[in-house]
Amino acid sequence: MLNLKSLPDSIRKRNAGVLAEIKQMPKTEAIGLIFIKETLREAGIEFVTEYQFAKPRKFRFDIAVGGWLGIEYEGLVATGKKGGHQTKGGYTNNCTKYNLAAQMGWTLLRYTSRNYKQFQHDLKNIMKL
Repeated sequence: MLNLKSLPDSIRKRNAGVLAEIKQMPKTEAIGLIFIKETLREAGIEFVTEYQFAKPRKFRFDIAVGGWLGIEYEGLVATGKKGGHQTKGGYTNNCTKYNLAAQMGWTLLRYTSRNYKQFQHDLKNIMKL
């Protein structure tokens, strides 16, 4: 992902209009998240995206199936810089979220860009339970 702050001032000033357009562009969805959604659709499993499971805390799952399975796609930043979920505070917040989900009876599956294809196998196993 392009880090606009890393560009020299002269380039940012000269291309301010283009950079403003880039900031307004919608973020593309991660290929792993698309894969997970398509796997669920192909299996005929209904799901909800951005499901708020703990309203007072406003915690959300990327995907929820029924009232029991939460799926998180961890969007790790590959640039060497820390994204919001990779900071100590962000990681701690995620731990709080995942612990609360477990206390509420949710089963949680977590994936990254390196293991999302494992979802098909995990889904088969979890549906046997």
